[in-house]
Amino acid sequence: MYTTTRRLVSEVATYRDPSPEAERRRHLNREAQRKRRREQLRERRRNHLVSEVEHLIGTDHTESIAQRLGYSSGNALGKALSGYGRGDLARKFYKRRAS
Repeated sequence: MYTTTRRLVSEVATYRDPSPEAERRRHLNREAQRKRRREQLRERRRNHLVSEVEHLIGTDHTESIAQRLGYSSGNALGKALSGYGRGDLARKFYKRRAS
């Protein structure tokens, strides 16, 4: 009896509803998971960039800071910071760039 119950539990756990509606729900769930992962990755990338810029802003010229962080120019880094909602940091960056 134990093995039969165990087998039934295993079969129920792996059962997939073959209906088109169930497949559509599975697809939407996978898409929602992918979207959450992309948003989490974007958030981590943003936080890392902001913390690096805050740390490096007074240590070197802004063009070399931008290149060190993988941006082609200081202007590109300033645009990225503005796009991430850190206009205050971008303004400091541009202020340093002008001087």
